[in-house]
Amino acid sequence: MTIEQIQGGIEQLRDLVPGVAKAKEDLDAAIGSRRAAEASLVTTMIEAVKPALRAMATRPRVSQRVFWVNASTEEEVTRAAWAGVLVTGDPDQRAAGPDEDYPRANSGAYEGAEVFLTSDGLIELSYKGHWSRWQGASSQWEATETRLTAAEFVAQYSTPSQSAAEIMLAHLAKALKAQSEGGMVKQTAKAQATAAKFVSMEVLLRGAR
Repeated sequence: MTIEQIQGGIEQLRDLVPGVAKAKEDLDAAIGSRRAAEASLVTTMIEAVKPALRAMATRPRVSQRVFWVNASTEEEVTRAAWAGVLVTGDPDQRAAGPDEDYPRANSGAYEGAEVFLTSDGLIELSYKGHWSRWQGASSQWEATETRLTAAEFVAQYSTPSQSAAEIMLAHLAKALKAQSEGGMVKQTAKAQATAAKFVSMEVLLRGAR
């Protein structure tokens, strides 16, 4: 390559730099605007479901230990002091809890993280521990709690194929549908029937005096 060719290449680079830099600035601004809009949507969804949150929420596990006693296993589980609804991951394919790093192996590490919507906002559980399928070996994991803002949730849990807001919406819709189609309705009907039975028994007892 001649000196002239090198100089021409350098000039070409100089000509391209401003356009590429401007394009990057525009991309960053667009991503920032998208994340801000998505965070606002997440906040709106949180406020919308708050009245029904108690009906949907459960206390997730925050630690678990499986150990051997003689020839069988026993389990110790600790649950969170708060109740929440899982809002990350595939709502149709997983339950709350850690992932095994190599599920086809005989032992390995627990890992992963997920987020719950609580009455006080979003809480992330990050999992760490070890597991084993060998007889006599123990398995144990613990979760670390971290509170997230809507903006942090969007930044950490949106993927190129699906936004964090869309994933949250799918989880909340499933939980609300489960309660409206049976959960709370069936429990209410059962409680009302039991109350009526108790009233009838009391009437009969009073009449027998």
